[in-house]
Amino acid sequence: MTGDKDELPQLAWKALLALSAGALALLLVFASRNGYHRDELYFLEASRHLAWSYVDQPVGSVAMAGLSRVLFGDSLLGLRLFPALAFAFTVFLTGLIARELSGRRFA
Repeated sequence: MTGDKDELPQLAWKALLALSAGALALLLVFASRNGYHRDELYFLEASRHLAWSYVDQPVGSVAMAGLSRVLFGDSLLGLRLFPALAFAFTVFLTGLIARELSGRRFA
């Protein structure tokens, strides 16, 4: 770093990827522990009857549950895989945003 105020701090790629992978691993390790939540059962059932709109949920959520059901059957791990991947991606994006706001490694 040259001391220029407009220069972004160096991105700690390894730490950021490790945090994202750790978050994903933690969610997947505990994904099958407690059984279905009533909302998950509702998404699975709604995915069997896809429509363009729902009063209480976005179409994308139901379509994602349908894709999960097609790919993995009714397994809890399969149903929770896509939300876990989305969370890991959110952790990664948060690290990138922290860098854009001039956050150092700890940020």
